[in-house]
Amino acid sequence: MRNLFTLTCKQVSESASDYIEQPNIKHLGSFSASALYRKLVFRCHLFMCINCRRYIKQLKLTIAAIQIQTFEIIQPATPDEDRKIDALVKKLITRDL
Repeated sequence: MRNLFTLTCKQVSESASDYIEQPNIKHLGSFSASALYRKLVFRCHLFMCINCRRYIKQLKLTIAAIQIQTFEIIQPATPDEDRKIDALVKKLITRDL
């Protein structure tokens, strides 16, 4: 019998973007019990698996880099904006899950 509180690394990688894109649960009226359960099981796997934590961190950095690149294509950054972007990238690199 499969444990209801575990995910495989493959399942985590398949649902990683959904996990990153979903908003944080801030108040009781904004979530369903099944969404909370899925997030709990996902985070339990991340707690136990260093490789999946690394994968999520890399995915977050990739998304941030694409957003920065898209912004620069639309409008070139000023020196002040370059400093803000560099600070954001440093913050994302050191940010915990």
